[in-house]
Amino acid sequence: MPGYAKSAADFEGGAGRLAGDRWFPDGPSRGTVLLLHGGGQTRHSWREAGPTLAEDGWTVIAIDFRGHGDSDRAADGRYRVDAMAEDVLRVIDAIGEPPVVIGASLGGLAGLVIAGEHPAALRALVLVDSAPRIERTGSMRIFEFMRSAPDGFGSLEEAAEAVRAYQPQRVRPVNLDGMRKNVRLAENGRWYWHWDPKMMAQRPDSAEMDRLAARVRAAAAVRIPVLLVRGQLSDVVSEEGAADLLATIPHAKYTDVAGAGHMVAGDDNSMFLDRVAEFLDSEVRLRGYAASAGASAGAGLGFGRCQNAASCAAAAARPKPTASPARWTGVSLLSMPSRRSTLRLPGPIAASATEAALRFSTYS
Repeated sequence: MPGYAKSAADFEGGAGRLAGDRWFPDGPSRGTVLLLHGGGQTRHSWREAGPTLAEDGWTVIAIDFRGHGDSDRAADGRYRVDAMAEDVLRVIDAIGEPPVVIGASLGGLAGLVIAGEHPAALRALVLVDSAPRIERTGSMRIFEFMRSAPDGFGSLEEAAEAVRAYQPQRVRPVNLDGMRKNVRLAENGRWYWHWDPKMMAQRPDSAEMDRLAARVRAAAAVRIPVLLVRGQLSDVVSEEGAADLLATIPHAKYTDVAGAGHMVAGDDNSMFLDRVAEFLDSEVRLRGYAASAGASAGAGLGFGRCQNAASCAAAAARPKPTASPARWTGVSLLSMPSRRSTLRLPGPIAASATEAALRFSTYS
């Protein structure tokens, strides 16, 4: 029998109903983990993380952002980071305690805004390939993918083939059952991505982008534990983007996942969960615990941290050995022992295919 129970968990957001799932541990709860997906994803992108964290003793909640999955669409077309952060604050208020937020891309940016403006609302923050500085090339590639099928698909197989073409590095086949959770069947018999197309119409001006960047960077003052998990092959968050985040939040921990791209959990779900579990075990041991600004990286945990932007840039510029991909600390994640060797399960593929598009519409 699994060491958890699962139920539906709906919340009221600023645009209406936010659909969610909740996993309860069998024993006493260590606290709440709130899982926030990226733009274009759904709560189902956490289908392995939810049960795994619950078995570790956490109460876990995953929601669909407004306009995504089974959540209501915004009548006013508001889909930028500030709207998502407002919804998350409503969810946290309903939960009744500061959660650990694990946010991918858009979800991570929403978490950063909350950490900067409402620091008491969070217990810890895990950023999954999410940072204030993103690479336009990677975001543009995703944006073009999202625009490439305005008339939908004639079958699930066609949608799966589009995902395969977009992510040729993936070795796992696209699961059509999982695909059903990320597309919708219209009355005309064609399949469309699940998200509200109005999201693609938002192109803020430079002044708005500057305001958002300032809000995100306000998180520099937070003293909650922070972890950045970057895909080593990501074309959205570069090593320079990671260095910028670490310079902004000096006490943050950092790890990258060899062989993973922007969709970290989907590319190597087991390693992603290992890194997160080690961070929670070492940094979020007691309610209210806050990492000090001078805290060092956890020895043996695979967390890398640069002391300042210059040292990060210098470390990032050093050549990496090809046989064992190195991180900034010179320790390969591939050489780290896995705490969950039995959990090397396929991560989300269809759910993550359009993952960073809303970030593009926010920062392009």
